[in-house]
Amino acid sequence: MKIKLNKPKEIVIVPEKKITISEIEILEIVDNKSKRMTYAITNKIGIIDLWKDAEYTANSNWTDDDVIQKIKEIYS
Repeated sequence: MKIKLNKPKEIVIVPEKKITISEIEILEIVDNKSKRMTYAITNKIGIIDLWKDAEYTANSNWTDDDVIQKIKEIYS
């Protein structure tokens, strides 16, 4: 299927980059109540989304241990 756009649009295509890591260093954890999301900013990976929307509401009182467990869930 082809979809014709109304006008040409410049897009950025980023090639896949793979790294092997044995630990993740978290620089900052951001809890954005207005957007109902929590994410971690890391040194090598960038941003890791932890909880959004309904998951955010269910985990609104997270602890450091919850963050560690969530990141292990994502990357194990």
